[in-house]
Amino acid sequence: MDGLFARDIAKSFLCVVTSEEERKAIGGLIGEIEQPPANLSTTLIVRQQLRRLPVAPSPGYWTFLGEQAHYEQGLAGSQIRLENCVVNGDASIVIYRESRRK
Repeated sequence: MDGLFARDIAKSFLCVVTSEEERKAIGGLIGEIEQPPANLSTTLIVRQQLRRLPVAPSPGYWTFLGEQAHYEQGLAGSQIRLENCVVNGDASIVIYRESRRK
């Protein structure tokens, strides 16, 4: 159940730290993260239509799920990086946004 909150935090972070143009570039990843997992066994109420997911998980989402170590994507003014690591002894996903210097 906590996974739903983690998804919401990750999705919200990506939406807040990126520009509208950058969100369009990572919209697929945001959609994958906000989509409830297929094995959810409780009722979920959503306020908007969920996006259609790709047949296979994207590399970024694969990283979000913990199936690969890291993922990076360059955007117009920044770079997004997802990294699986251990924080205080717990397996964690860390999401970074790094500005590109001009």
